[in-house]
Amino acid sequence: NKEMKKIHHRMPAIIEKKNYWKWIDPNNKDIEELYELLRPLSFAKIVAFEVSKDVNSYKNDRADIINKVQKQGNL
Repeated sequence: NKEMKKIHHRMPAIIEKKNYWKWIDPNNKDIEELYELLRPLSFAKIVAFEVSKDVNSYKNDRADIINKVQKQGNL
């Protein structure tokens, strides 16, 4: 969606909780239904905040890297 574009040029597929089982059900062959689940989520439903740049490497396998970063100074 347009709002996420300000953060990154790619947006992950965000599946709403009510649709998890439809998405992961290996027996669900309804391609149209699955395609509908890939519609961009409304930005009003997304909470965005800056996290550590450590998320950019798979080597950093720690839960704390998704904590909100506290900005210091004029950064």
